[in-house]
Amino acid sequence: MIDILLTRPESDSKDLQNKIGTIPLVSLICPLIKIEKVSPVKMIKKTKFDLIIFTSKNAVRNYERIFNYDLQVFTIGKSTKCFAQEYGFKNVISAKGTSTSIINLFKKKYGKKKINIFHPTTFESSNELGNFFKIQGSYYEKYFVYKIIKNNVYPKLFGDFIRKKKKVSLLFSL
Repeated sequence: MIDILLTRPESDSKDLQNKIGTIPLVSLICPLIKIEKVSPVKMIKKTKFDLIIFTSKNAVRNYERIFNYDLQVFTIGKSTKCFAQEYGFKNVISAKGTSTSIINLFKKKYGKKKINIFHPTTFESSNELGNFFKIQGSYYEKYFVYKIIKNNVYPKLFGDFIRKKKKVSLLFSL
């Protein structure tokens, strides 16, 4: 039997545990991070956007309804796409991967067209998308809606797992 440690926040880990429930393994929930919604630190500069980019379910979860839910939405992956649709967004496309996948999807859908892009995200996000859109010429607004706090919720469980297992598998998301 394989033992795995689910290190996402509690609610995400429970969802993941349910998804992998049919696989013969033992999964333990031991969150190593906490997601905390933040108050906006700046005003949104534009009032009209053509595209919203969600690079995580946490961004969707902490997004305040600011814009029309009929806007084009790009998500980083299938799970975030499903979550955005459950949240009410109608026109959602999954980039199926990484920030680079979102860039490739943008190039395929918009080419060199310059549009207004809104990106609710975390303080800890990379600048890959911002750097691309700066060079490409589109207006890109990164808007912080949550932060990630390192927080080992169950340090004893985590320590016991690491000490007792010869092979360690950490599963972050699916």
